[in-house]
Amino acid sequence: MFVEIKSKLRQWNRILVVWLVCLGCVGVFYFLILAPQQRVTWNQSDKITQEAKRVDFLQRFSSPQARNKNLAEMEELGKRHASLLFRKDDLNRFDLRMNEIATQSRLVDFSCRDINPDLGAQFPKLKLLGQRKLRLSFKCSFPDFLNFINALERQQPLVLVSEFTLRRLTDNSEQLAGDVELAVLYLTTK
Repeated sequence: MFVEIKSKLRQWNRILVVWLVCLGCVGVFYFLILAPQQRVTWNQSDKITQEAKRVDFLQRFSSPQARNKNLAEMEELGKRHASLLFRKDDLNRFDLRMNEIATQSRLVDFSCRDINPDLGAQFPKLKLLGQRKLRLSFKCSFPDFLNFINALERQQPLVLVSEFTLRRLTDNSEQLAGDVELAVLYLTTK
């Protein structure tokens, strides 16, 4: 009887080992073959979802109503940006406007000169945009200088102050000597 139990136990051990080996093979098969394929499938489904969203977006905006709306928005933005820039034929009026602002701000010995005579060299890739750099020199009191800078900031179209220096003429004097470097952006075409 003890021998019979021993042989039955060996038989069950063999069956258990076969089951464990089969279970290990299934685990290896899953981790080596099925899991990577599942990850690829998930990645592909994410890509398909993103592509579907992109196609939906393009279909919505390819309709005539959406196209007209987008064109209207682009024209409005173009007009808004154009209002911030000078036209090339208005650059001469800008010099007169600077003299007017200087007179209103009570600047003394005001002079305005071009820094860069070659206007098209700054933006070779932007054919519609040019830049004119000016150096303004003057003498004034500090409140007059503040008025002048404030008037430049309110200037329409846009004037960019690149750099300015301000120094006292003498130790006891309230008079200041100033140099302001301006950049004026302008549209090269109408």
